[in-house]
Order: sequence, then C-alpha cells, then structure tokens
Amino acid sequence: MTDRPVFSVVVPVFNSERTLKELSERLISVFENKLKAGYEIIFVDDASNDRSWDVLQELDREHEKISIIQLSRNFGQHNATLCGFNACRGQYIITLDDDLQHLPEDIPGLYQRLLDTGADVVIGRPEIKRHSLFRKLGSLVIDRAYRSIFNKPAGLYIGSFRLMKAWVVGEIINDKSPNPMIGGMLLQSTSRIVNFTINHGQRRYGRSNYGIGKIFQLSFNLLINYSTIPLRTVSVCGLLLFGASLMAGLIVVLRKIFGLVSVPGWTSVMLLLLFFSGLNLIVLGVVGEYLARIIKEVTHTRQYVIRERTVSK
Repeated sequence: MTDRPVFSVVVPVFNSERTLKELSERLISVFENKLKAGYEIIFVDDASNDRSWDVLQELDREHEKISIIQLSRNFGQHNATLCGFNACRGQYIITLDDDLQHLPEDIPGLYQRLLDTGADVVIGRPEIKRHSLFRKLGSLVIDRAYRSIFNKPAGLYIGSFRLMKAWVVGEIINDKSPNPMIGGMLLQSTSRIVNFTINHGQRRYGRSNYGIGKIFQLSFNLLINYSTIPLRTVSVCGLLLFGASLMAGLIVVLRKIFGLVSVPGWTSVMLLLLFFSGLNLIVLGVVGEYLARIIKEVTHTRQYVIRERTVSK
C-alpha cells in the first residue's frame, strides 16, 4: 500500500479469539460499502493467552488491508494502542475495543460528526452503558480524575471508541511516558473534543478485563503521571497536623504549668510517635512514587516491545 489511506483503525487485542473474525468483517464492510475510502486495520495483540494471535495471522493472510503486531508481553491497552499509533498512516485514526461492544457501523457517524463540528477528536458516548455496576463506578472515579486534573468539561465523555485527526495522534506519540493514558493525552493535546451518541453492544463472550485492580491502577496513573494532587494533599495534611501538634503541645504545657498533670503519660508519647512516624512514611511513599516515575523517564523505560509483526503490504 504505497498510497496513504484515509482511515487507520487501531484495535488493541487481548484474549478475543471469538470476536476478531466478525469484528474484521464488519470493519471491512463499513469502509468498502459505506465510507468507500482507503483504509487499513491494525490489530495489536497484547500478549493474549488464547488463540488470538493465530486468528489474527489467518486474517492477515486473507485480507491485504489488515496488519498485525504482537507484543512480547502484556503492556496494557493504552500501551498497545500507542504501538498501533506508531504503525498507522491514515489521515484519520480510529480506535475501538475488540469485544464487539463498540459497533463498527457507528464509525460513519463519528466521521460525519467530525466534519460537521470541525472538531479534532470525536468520542463515542454510549446511550446506554452495558457494563457491570462495578465497572460503571470505576468509570465515574476515572471521570472525576479527568475533571480534577485536566479541567475536563462535566458533560464530555472520555472513552476508547474515538476518531482523531492524524496530527493529534502525532502529538500523542511524542509523549514517551511509560505509563500512558490516552484520554489524558487527548485532553492535553486539544480542547476541540466532542461526543457522538453511539449504541453499546452486549458483551457476548467472557468478561471485562477491567477489574478493581486495573481501575485502581488507571486512577493511580492519572494522579501520579499527570498531576501533583497527591503531593499537594500530603503538604496540606502535613500543615494541618503540624498545627494540631502545636495546639496539643500548648495544651500540655498549660496543664503542666497549672499542675493538672502529675505523671508524664508514656502512652500519649508513644501514640504521637507512632502517628507522626506513619505520616512520615506516607509522605516518603508518595515522594518515592514520583521519583520512581522520574527514573523510568530518564532511563527510557519502553512503552512496548514488538515480538512479531507483518510487513506492510
């Protein structure tokens, strides 16, 4: 493919052997029958444990528009997506999940919305989310983090079904953080982001990979990578506790002066020592986490490692 395609589709894949064939067929149908424009589809296998890579190899042999990449280990959805960004060549880049909950048939609507509004990014907003209650609560937590860190408008939905202009993806690629968050990178790159209402398909196979640990990790990455909120929080808590300790010390001195204390309290002393020792450890932990991220940056920790890929057709 020597000519630059109009659209590039990037699909991060993890344990989705049962959905990949249908997903690819529906994507191809959308571009050839509806949009009728040049395209490429890039699947990035994030070290799946099932037959996903075997299925992708079959699809790659059958369709010249499909390219596949396999990572050497599981780096996470955002890193796998970045890997796809570095391989795509389209004027517009689309990302969607591999579980068929994002409907390929909504892509023309995303594109039309971008043309109508002149936006840089269009993100699909499900009319009805077919997620578990826990997943919805996790999404609310992450949304609150986006609003606090990036001043995201309250009504703007950030999701993984998106259509972006190529220059926006180029800006995202320039961010070499080893713990990337695509949503945060988009909010840092442009304010011209709009939503488009989409249908949200029912999950047919398996369950979501976003458990409590994953959602906590994403929220933690947002706070540490893109904000100083933890440091500010610790500083404020330290000041408040310092003020409280001064007040407590003044009270103890006054009680001593007026003879209200006969025997020094060993228990109170130990409690204070333990309390402030714990506070110091919390502060050191937060500072240490920032230092660890800085070390990863300066030592150029890899965002991903490619084990195998197909040659451009």
